Amino acid sequence: MLTAKEFHEFVSDVRYGLRLLAKNLRFTSVAVVTFALGIGATTAMFCVVDTVLLRPLPYREPGRLVSFFSISGGFARNLPAPGDYAYWRTENNMFESVAADDSRTYTLTGEGVESKQLVVEAVSPDLFPLLGVTPLLGRVFGRAEDKPGSDHVVLISYRLWQGRFGGDPSLVGRTILMNGQKWTVDGVMRPDFTFPFSSSEAWIPIDLTPEQLADIGDHYLNEVVGRLKPGVTVERANAELLSLSQQLAREYPALSNGSPERFFVEPLRATYTRTARSGLLLLMAAVTFILAIACANVASLLLSRIEARQHEIAMRAVLGASRVRIFAQLLTESAILAIGGCALGILLAESSLGFLKALIPADLVQSVPLNLDFRVLGALVLILLLSTLVFGSAPGIRALQFDLNETLKQAPTRTLTFRRPRLGELFVVTEIALSIMLLIGAGLLLESFWKVRFIDPGFRSDHVMTLSLVTPTTERYVDFNQRIELFDRIMERVRTLPSVTAAAFTSAAPLNWTDGGMIGTLPFTREGVGAQRGMDRAEDRVITPDYFRVLKIPLDRGRFFDQTDGPNAPLVAIVNESMARTYWPNQDPVDKRFKLGPLAMPVPWIQIVGVVRDVRQMGLDQPPRPEMYFPYKQARGNYMVMQDLVVRTNGTVSGLGDALRHLVSSIDPDQPVSEVTPMSDRVDHDVAPRRLRAYLLGGLAGIALVLACVGIYGVMTYVVAQRTHEIGICTAVGATPSDIVRSILGRGARLTLVGLGIGLAGTVASGRLIAGLLFDVKATDPLTLLGAVVLLGAVALVACYIPAHRATKIDPMVTLRSK
Repeated sequence: MLTAKEFHEFVSDVRYGLRLLAKNLRFTSVAVVTFALGIGATTAMFCVVDTVLLRPLPYREPGRLVSFFSISGGFARNLPAPGDYAYWRTENNMFESVAADDSRTYTLTGEGVESKQLVVEAVSPDLFPLLGVTPLLGRVFGRAEDKPGSDHVVLISYRLWQGRFGGDPSLVGRTILMNGQKWTVDGVMRPDFTFPFSSSEAWIPIDLTPEQLADIGDHYLNEVVGRLKPGVTVERANAELLSLSQQLAREYPALSNGSPERFFVEPLRATYTRTARSGLLLLMAAVTFILAIACANVASLLLSRIEARQHEIAMRAVLGASRVRIFAQLLTESAILAIGGCALGILLAESSLGFLKALIPADLVQSVPLNLDFRVLGALVLILLLSTLVFGSAPGIRALQFDLNETLKQAPTRTLTFRRPRLGELFVVTEIALSIMLLIGAGLLLESFWKVRFIDPGFRSDHVMTLSLVTPTTERYVDFNQRIELFDRIMERVRTLPSVTAAAFTSAAPLNWTDGGMIGTLPFTREGVGAQRGMDRAEDRVITPDYFRVLKIPLDRGRFFDQTDGPNAPLVAIVNESMARTYWPNQDPVDKRFKLGPLAMPVPWIQIVGVVRDVRQMGLDQPPRPEMYFPYKQARGNYMVMQDLVVRTNGTVSGLGDALRHLVSSIDPDQPVSEVTPMSDRVDHDVAPRRLRAYLLGGLAGIALVLACVGIYGVMTYVVAQRTHEIGICTAVGATPSDIVRSILGRGARLTLVGLGIGLAGTVASGRLIAGLLFDVKATDPLTLLGAVVLLGAVALVACYIPAHRATKIDPMVTLRSK
């Protein structure tokens, strides 16, 4: 507790500090704005990092929740099969419970309302107790409700309840119509519940049959999550899963493909944030650099100001002020500046959150809102205190070094011998070092973005419109041929639209998946490969004959599909170049045969009839993977439930979306259409995270550049101002303007070179941290390094030249007369 005297001194220091700062509004404004930029950027980015990486997920004991994956066939993050889920659920000692989720798409219909396509999650009844969540209204599923043949029950999202049903609480217990069948609404989930995707609108019990639970490779679930037992670590669980993988390989040797499929788990948060983590940490480091530069800049300004106040401080000391009292008064002034900068910084941070929201993975946005809460404000207070100590102590330390009795006298000379402001120069070197690191990082990200944006994706996105529609497996489309007939009718009508040149269906258009590479793969066996070799894996797509024509995917060898590839014709497939190189190296794969599943499975062989160019299906920055295409009339099961329609025009695609919606509605009013998007927009969406990171880091690097140059300018201006008398004497005894400019520029150049050297060394040392965010660019790319050095060096030179040129205008007679 402060004594009455100490409190009075504190109030006196605050009043005195406010008066001084009010007298010099230019200095005060520059200092406050500079600190506000640093504190605002840091606060906003910490808010995002806290939301995504630090804040607990909104589930019970989220640290014990894990996601399951497998590594097999050259694919590092395979989605689990139903058989894998059944195996993990029963053959383990590491998990309290394990639950499965399988994404489906249903059509919600009703009298007098427009049909709506829903993303429905088929989940294990154990999922909700595992997550520790309860509904807002009603109940969750019982353990027996996931058996095939059980009553149709559904939980709906809060968003669907409000938007479609007006928040009617009497809906619980009533039935709704999905896919032409009645489903009883068991409950309504809470507003903040989103699992596994933010787009999920309903949950139904998963109804896996015994045959499906025995499937270990033909079908893939969307996600399997588990809860670790108390005391069990992820590392220990993975060791147990490795043992299970080896056991499974012994039981099913045909699936091992020479090496067993390896299961592993990772924290559930890591699954959601895997693609965002590195970028967020990089941006957090960048704003920390900005804060450090801002603090160094303000410290330099305060040091320059304290040199001009030597007489004032000496007078206070003569009048009895102790060193501690002087230090406290100077620290109080710094604190006033910091509080003003913090207030402005909070406004800047709050105004930028809407823009920064794009950095949050979509599936966390609704469940973990982005706002300046008490956690962020608490961190802000800590940052404020540390920052105030950093830049606020500098003038106090300098004031304690003054020799109040010393009178400085210097003899006239043609050479400028400036006394170095050591601490101020240290701050300038720090600013330059951090700035060059930010400039290089921004340059690398921008170069990566442009390379990804203009890479050849393997298809043409111009003049192509895409839309998604789901054909419900109801009485109307329960038969495979009925669904085929619907697709044929839609394509026939679409081709009659003005400017349309081609149309096709596919099970998934390029860039339709944005989950960072998690995908199921089909196991297959090549003809002529012994049973002991096991199965290979590849991704797969089902297409109609004009698919390659719509996207202008070139044929390398063989032929495209045609209408003769029907259900009664021999089974055929087209493979991409990666699959040809991987599984038939130095061979022509055309006319080669393979079958889906192990060699012993009684299924027909499939003949390869063509090889097409690789397509970057999963992302422009993701390498193509082995992939096989099947004709739609030879596909069965769920392949013909969810489809993307791709349409090529010979003109603009604007207005085509509405025409396609109307066309589909005229064929079947109950058929919903979603995701009507130009293919070019999908390409832009795919590169959007890279573009955002590059532009953000570029903006931060620009701020750092400006602040660093202001710091250099401030120090050199201070040097000139403190040596006005000496410069006048040197001029009087014969120093030329070029001598003066050369001396001042030399001082600034040495500071710049030292900062550049330290910054380049830091860039090389931290190259591995940014390497994972780059594409086809090395972290030590010489052109980027050279460009950043030239840019910062040139701007620093200008910042030094202005005060140097001003020094040449000093009139020696006026200067000497004033002394």
